[in-house]
Amino acid sequence: MRIAKAYYHHFSDMLVESIKAPQMSEKVLNKHFKYKNPEVLNDLYDQGKSVALLSGHYGNWEWAVALPTFIKHQLNVIYRPIHDKALDNHMKQIRSRYGTCLIPAQVSLRTLIEFEKKGQLTATSYLTDQTALKDTPYWMTFLNQETPIFPGSEIIPSRFKQAIVFLNIQKVRRGYYEVEFTKLFDDASQTKPYEVTKAHLRFLEDIIRKKPEFWLWSHKRWKHTRPEGISLK
Repeated sequence: MRIAKAYYHHFSDMLVESIKAPQMSEKVLNKHFKYKNPEVLNDLYDQGKSVALLSGHYGNWEWAVALPTFIKHQLNVIYRPIHDKALDNHMKQIRSRYGTCLIPAQVSLRTLIEFEKKGQLTATSYLTDQTALKDTPYWMTFLNQETPIFPGSEIIPSRFKQAIVFLNIQKVRRGYYEVEFTKLFDDASQTKPYEVTKAHLRFLEDIIRKKPEFWLWSHKRWKHTRPEGISLK
């Protein structure tokens, strides 16, 4: 009951923060949303490495819009477009105002190939706890539940030999957040099958278990049942 009450307080805060976001200047936003160690990404850039930037629906991910002003990479966000085109265009304007490139999931591979051909190093962001299709072959145990997982955050980084970095957004107090970057792997192409997926999900699980009220519990992640013939990874 305590966690549920705390969650709804945080969820209400996020709604208000989302409304305020378009009116916030870069200076004000950076006061409320601080990056503790962007040098983790910038060091990888200096090494000539592109990055897969993984995170979950935790804290307030929408306030990360100013990240391009702190890092050297071209920041990309892979997303699923909203069916309402007017709302989708509005959200794209808000999320891209500091230089983020929003890439629809269905063209993500092609777009990243184009960046690679241009020699542009990228940091590509994935929200890895979204609900995957039930027929995905990637099923794992997440928060003690059998959960379908999007494979893109492992397959695409491996294809482009990207480093794997987790973006941990922690709520310090009401209206204030701190972000910490943790490098999980130097090169996704050098990992074993499912190693990247297992590592970042366990990392996210640990964050949620410590402060569960800041995760988006109201999203229906467990609406599918694992099909026969597909085993847990």
